[in-house]
Amino acid sequence: VLHKNSSIWWASTSAHYYRDINDKIIGVEGIARDITQRVTAENELLKKNKELISAKKKIEESEGRFKALHDASFGGIAIHDNGIIIDCNMGLSVMTGYSKDELIGMNGLDFIAESSRPNVIKKIEEGYEKSYDEVGIRKNKETFQVRISARNIIYKGKTVRVTELRDITLYKNNEIELLR
Repeated sequence: VLHKNSSIWWASTSAHYYRDINDKIIGVEGIARDITQRVTAENELLKKNKELISAKKKIEESEGRFKALHDASFGGIAIHDNGIIIDCNMGLSVMTGYSKDELIGMNGLDFIAESSRPNVIKKIEEGYEKSYDEVGIRKNKETFQVRISARNIIYKGKTVRVTELRDITLYKNNEIELLR
């Protein structure tokens, strides 16, 4: 409805016609309710919904880029919450011999050699963020030299730890050979 001052308001109307015996309209009885506030609120909700959908798409795109980079890494990457793996890349699967499905929910310390576990636990508890070398253990019980780099991140709204592991066995063997 357009007011005389040119402002617009929304109305919900209902009407009943009165007819004579010849079915000619002789009167109208009706009601109009001002629903401007409701329409304005609905439009605001639609606007917010569109903004949320847009934000969700951006998050999904960002997660897609992260996943692509995550899986393209040459090392093994695990995102864990107090050691329990909540996500990982295929590089970790290749390195450890466990399938990706086996790794999800697994304690990451299971592929760290017993001799290295106390130091790794200490680094996790301290939130240590520099690289350090330890001994890993594959599913087939073969040990290997591993360089670990980790940091705390926010992932899906929670503070967790992302850890990259690199098999440096060849590097270490070459280093030993050079020393000889």
